[in-house]
Amino acid sequence: MKKYIFLVINILIIKVLCAQTTMTIDVSKPGAEISKDLYGVFFEEINHAVEGGLYGELIRNRGFEENRMPEGMTREGEYLRTPNGWKHHFVAPASLEGWSLSLSGKALATVCQVAISPLNSATPHSLQLEVKEVNSGNISVVNSGFWGINVEKGKLYNLSLYAHCNQAFKGSIEVRLEGADGTFLAREKITGIGSAWKKFSCTFTASATNRQARFCITPLSEGTVWFDVVSLFPSDTYKHHANGMRKDIAGLIEQMKPGFLRFPGGCIVEGATLDNRVKWFNTIGDIAKRPGHWVLWDYQSSDGVGFHEYLQFCEDLGAAPMYVIPVGLSCQFRKCEVVPTDELKPYIQEVLDALEYALGPVSSAGGALRAKNGRPKPFHIKYIEIGNENYGPVYWEHYNIFYKAIKEKYPQLHTITCTDPGMRNEFKRSDLAGITEPIEMIDEHFYESPDFFYKNFTRYDTYDRKGPKIYAGEYAVKKWENTLRGNLDASLAEAAFMLGMERNADIVKLSSMAPTFVNLNDPTWNPDILAYDNANAYGNPAYHVQKLFATNLADRSLKLTNTYPNKVLLPVEKGVGMLGFMNTDLKAEYKDVSVTVNGKKYEGDKLFPKEVLSKASNGIWTGNHAYLAMPFLKSVYDETSSDSWNDYTLSLKAKADSIDDLECFNILFYTTGENKHYNWNLSEWRRYSWLQWYDNGYGSYFGQQPGFIEPNRWYDISMRVKGDSLFCYLDQKLVQQVALPRKIVPGLYSSAGETKTGEIIVKVVNATSEPQPTAFKFEGKVKLNPVGKASVIYHDDRFAGNSLQNPENVSITTAAVTGVSENFNYTFRPHSVTVLTLKKD
Repeated sequence: MKKYIFLVINILIIKVLCAQTTMTIDVSKPGAEISKDLYGVFFEEINHAVEGGLYGELIRNRGFEENRMPEGMTREGEYLRTPNGWKHHFVAPASLEGWSLSLSGKALATVCQVAISPLNSATPHSLQLEVKEVNSGNISVVNSGFWGINVEKGKLYNLSLYAHCNQAFKGSIEVRLEGADGTFLAREKITGIGSAWKKFSCTFTASATNRQARFCITPLSEGTVWFDVVSLFPSDTYKHHANGMRKDIAGLIEQMKPGFLRFPGGCIVEGATLDNRVKWFNTIGDIAKRPGHWVLWDYQSSDGVGFHEYLQFCEDLGAAPMYVIPVGLSCQFRKCEVVPTDELKPYIQEVLDALEYALGPVSSAGGALRAKNGRPKPFHIKYIEIGNENYGPVYWEHYNIFYKAIKEKYPQLHTITCTDPGMRNEFKRSDLAGITEPIEMIDEHFYESPDFFYKNFTRYDTYDRKGPKIYAGEYAVKKWENTLRGNLDASLAEAAFMLGMERNADIVKLSSMAPTFVNLNDPTWNPDILAYDNANAYGNPAYHVQKLFATNLADRSLKLTNTYPNKVLLPVEKGVGMLGFMNTDLKAEYKDVSVTVNGKKYEGDKLFPKEVLSKASNGIWTGNHAYLAMPFLKSVYDETSSDSWNDYTLSLKAKADSIDDLECFNILFYTTGENKHYNWNLSEWRRYSWLQWYDNGYGSYFGQQPGFIEPNRWYDISMRVKGDSLFCYLDQKLVQQVALPRKIVPGLYSSAGETKTGEIIVKVVNATSEPQPTAFKFEGKVKLNPVGKASVIYHDDRFAGNSLQNPENVSITTAAVTGVSENFNYTFRPHSVTVLTLKKD
């Protein structure tokens, strides 16, 4: 009988989805103004976004500082530890990371990193080359850049370096670009090296193209010579700036026509410690005097792209700068350090000094410093975000102080307030109860499954129209095992969410997907919008969606009524019990596991096979920073019918010996198929109990409750699945009662707007696997030109993506649309994103 009911439900869903679709657009009453800054770019040093990415520098570890100890941390074996106890596995770079010594014949020489007679305090280390025998072979100090140096025939490359030598050295070196096989691509001689540090420069002209070239320094005599801040740039940078951006990557960003650029991050803004935060004053001026810093994505940043360069890049792009500031808190996901309220003054002054550098006249101290760095005219900062992913009473208190100080001096700035990134429910003013100063805009972050983004197409429909505006500051479809590199399937869901933002233009004013950049040699976080190696770059499908929407932005929204049923949900999937422990961030112990199915209790050797029982010591299983699988006996499933698991309880006791990072107990307790399960995360981010479903790499939350687990005490934990509901108990108290999640059937999502120049722009996502014939009707007085334009992102394979070998596999195609009128038909391709541009006559 139940199988018959399920079949009937599916037939009804199919009938609903096959119904005729009509889109009615009312042109008589234009709606809210759409922000010209709606689609921006999020910038953070992650995945070698800058070093070896957007930044034009071709030399890796140019200042010989890459093995410097991260700021404010101590070393414990293979781990770093912050003052408050956050631990991070750390593989220390080599003392001359990126550099090597090449010897041939009977040549004799040694290289090492030294800290004697430094160039300056910002770069205390240098490379010491001691040449003992040079005439009977070849000596070269070699740098291969960031996974190879890309050299193109006929292009110019500008080299600068600092050097000094002892009396035995005759003062000459040869500098070269060469292939991995030693083929010369360019060579110059540098003379005049003496006992004092001196800067030397030259320009190479490449004689051939080589994607894996290397840079070499060859001494021409015996003796000892020291080098520091060895820098090599292509002459042809973006907008031809010295110390500039890589032209191809910057050009792809330019094509997106971003409304703003959010910088410098991200979690790196606050840093893993207070001392590790981004200090803007260390990122300006002469690159030889920028100390750089360790970014918590596990590598050194030279800060060659610093505060000044960010502002210049915004201006070059025509994008409004959004400056994200630290607020006396280190990263709250990494056992946060807190500056007491009465000690915040220097941190506030740090922000005000940065703003004066950008905005102040040359008569001010900041403006004079900016002029000294080559820019008398002020920059234009439009937005300032007070903190990043900060939350809770301490942040609220700090926010009030920073907001007041900023607004008193720069009232024209648009401020943005952080919200808890764990928030999945609709924002309410009570969520920020301790903020007494105004909240102009709030920043929401979502890394979720496609299901989440389709369901949240209507997220902003019910937001308080009198409340703060919204900035969707970080969002992307993500697989939590970090394997998704970007595909059309994910981009369809993201595009549907974006349409929901455009439909609510009175509320949603800014958005930026994240992260933006990934060097394919260092994919720390996936997916990303733009991908590249040392020579080529391309946009993932998400890039083309962002570009398509940003370059087809209406001025005002129009009311569009879509008859397609986008709220269709699938029935709750039936499943059976399971057990597994995810202990990625802690060492935990578990005991007294029992399962009750339809009134019958299983435990011990009636529940687990011998190999599981043998892993216990005195009846206790230990999970230590790894996944602990706990399969049940086959007989448990054989004795129970599939319907029996509709009344199922898993009970156990758990204790955390230590909690080093973000998670505590993460218990997998119910499965609905292969690679599909539910799990309960207790003390996630040290403040939530989260219920999550997992489906082939995608995870999404369906229940959230404040909660905190203390280490070194046993907890009684149980989860009961009963029918379509879930009950979660902690120490015999019911802490969560929720309905099991139902997945959405992706449909046809749409929005419409009009431009001041008389165009009607209709954006449609067809997330179904079938073509969708659609009848368009227009209400109000309008006459349309019979020829319009369709810009479409489509592929036969909805999981298709782009690559270095096929960078345009999923991209924008444009074609004319004929037969346009006040009533016309158009068929949307399956798995497509479409923008229709219709002109008024």
